[in-house]
Amino acid sequence: MASSDEGRLLASEYQVFLSFRGPDTHIGFTDCLYHSLIDAGICVFLDNEELHVGERIDGSLRQAIDNSKIYILIFSQTYASSQWCLREVVQIMANTSRSGGNKEILPIFLDVEPDDIKLKTSLYKDAIRNLKREKKLSNEEVNEWRKALMDVGAIKGWEAKHMGHGKLIKLVVEEVMKKLKTKHKPVTEELVRDDGQVVAVSELLDINSDGVRLIKIWGMGSIEIGHAGIGGIDESDYGKKRVGDILCNKKVLIVLDDVDNREQVEKLVGERNLYPGSRILITTRNKDINTPKYQILDYEMEVMNTNRALELFRRHAFGSVSPPNDYNDLSREVVLAAGRLPLTIEVIGSFLHRKKTIEEWKEALGQLRKGQLKNVYEKLKISYDALTNEQQQIFLDIACFFIGQDMTYAIYIWEDCDFLPHTGVKTLINLSLVKILENNVFWMHNQLRNLGRTIVCKENLMNPGERSRIWTNKDALNAIQTKEIKKNVQALYLDIHAQDSPNVIVQSEEISRFEHLRFLNLSRGIFVGNFKNHLIELRWLSWNFPLEKNEWTNLYLKNMVILKLSGDLYLDDSRLQDLIQMARKLKVLSLQDCAEINGTLDFSRCPDLERLAFESCSNLWKIDGSIGKLKCLIDLKIKHCVKLKYLPEEIGYLVNLKQFA
Repeated sequence: MASSDEGRLLASEYQVFLSFRGPDTHIGFTDCLYHSLIDAGICVFLDNEELHVGERIDGSLRQAIDNSKIYILIFSQTYASSQWCLREVVQIMANTSRSGGNKEILPIFLDVEPDDIKLKTSLYKDAIRNLKREKKLSNEEVNEWRKALMDVGAIKGWEAKHMGHGKLIKLVVEEVMKKLKTKHKPVTEELVRDDGQVVAVSELLDINSDGVRLIKIWGMGSIEIGHAGIGGIDESDYGKKRVGDILCNKKVLIVLDDVDNREQVEKLVGERNLYPGSRILITTRNKDINTPKYQILDYEMEVMNTNRALELFRRHAFGSVSPPNDYNDLSREVVLAAGRLPLTIEVIGSFLHRKKTIEEWKEALGQLRKGQLKNVYEKLKISYDALTNEQQQIFLDIACFFIGQDMTYAIYIWEDCDFLPHTGVKTLINLSLVKILENNVFWMHNQLRNLGRTIVCKENLMNPGERSRIWTNKDALNAIQTKEIKKNVQALYLDIHAQDSPNVIVQSEEISRFEHLRFLNLSRGIFVGNFKNHLIELRWLSWNFPLEKNEWTNLYLKNMVILKLSGDLYLDDSRLQDLIQMARKLKVLSLQDCAEINGTLDFSRCPDLERLAFESCSNLWKIDGSIGKLKCLIDLKIKHCVKLKYLPEEIGYLVNLKQFA
């Protein structure tokens, strides 16, 4: 199959299908017609039967025929001598008859008469007879192809003998453009209008002003829907020049859909000035799209309000805005589970349109909440796939652990893992995959959270202990208690809340199986055993509220960056000193409700400490003077420590301290 070199469109995107006999017309008439159609902005599938192998029309060619709106059949002297051309005619005629008038055939008779096509003269009749004699045709195929040729020969077309090729090609292009204009799809009945957004974008467009305006509509994938792209614009310098020639002389409205990077916009705008009054609308997931030549006005798409989202869902699920009463509550649950994202709502609505019972709806709702609906997952994953490996790790960490958590702490651990977090987080924000709220915590849409967790689950569907991240108590307990090596696990979250639940005893030999663990949250857990040479990759430890005394030795956290301890850990100053004595990289130390801490902790072993917090440490009565050696300390918080009486004068030497509460 030979197809357009410009854009490499999928078969489903072609508007016109050209069928011809290569040796007769490819270099001459067909080539000129093809490029004239392309220059007119028409998407053309150019099929050359010389390139085909085998006797059957393959899937991609069949799809091109099925989805094209107009078929141009170029009949030449030896057209009927090609089995492949005849097969195309049969397929095209069958498609046209099934379309109910939505597809059309435009025949061109180059050096044959229409009567030859009707088989009233000997030209094509002899060709078919020869194919049969060579045993390349069965009787059934002969009859089928004769009928197809007779039917197409009866269609009014162009005869090249009555005009020059240049004039003929011009007429064909004009006719194709006219017919395509009438075949544009009407506005979908499922369209839901948001007047507030329409007004906002209209104000940005300001169509009555003469200046040039570029408006960027951006948001997370699934808020704005579209994947057309503008890949063909930057294929050649000639293409850029040609676009520039047009745009500098005409007032235009251009929509660039699903733009990935600024280069695409710059290639369109080029070096010339746009014509006064022109407007360019850019839809993108990337907030960072810009161009130095023109200011781009921003409009951030928000998720739909609940009523609009319900209307959109009902149109897809029921074909009406008034669903059966039994489905009202379920419909609202589905919309909320979909996070009011239009694309997700359309996909799940269309899916549920085929489901008739309440039980089927509830099953689908459960799948949606778990992020297991295939089409939704695949659409949202487009933005994730565009990330670098380091950015993907950051995204998955947030989705699994850090939603609602302070960004500052996460940055520390990612820096130590060489994930380039400042660039990575900025990229995630620009792609609308995450937001930073006013209190500096991460926020992520529920559907994106589900996407991240589903990606992790797909790392190993059967064995959670082989995944990179584990965040449910059941899976975490199972992973700790089974004996195989957990070489893939990077992060583990175990949070037992119930007061009547027993403590989780973590034996040193169990935790030693986690060779690459860098994040551990352990609530109601007790460390038991000799931990020498264990947890050497650990960067973050949050350890909360064990109800029994720990019996660990040699727990040296030499790569620790974040250490957050809370609850009665039976941890006095001496025991805590043992815990951090090798933690030379420690950035954050947070102590909350640690009743046995009194104030003799030597901070000189943590020269890089930047954030130190004591909260509700009921027996803390002083802060050791070694705090003055923390030249990197920028944040010191002391809250509700009721016995604290002495603050060392060395605190005054902390010239970098920005917050002291």
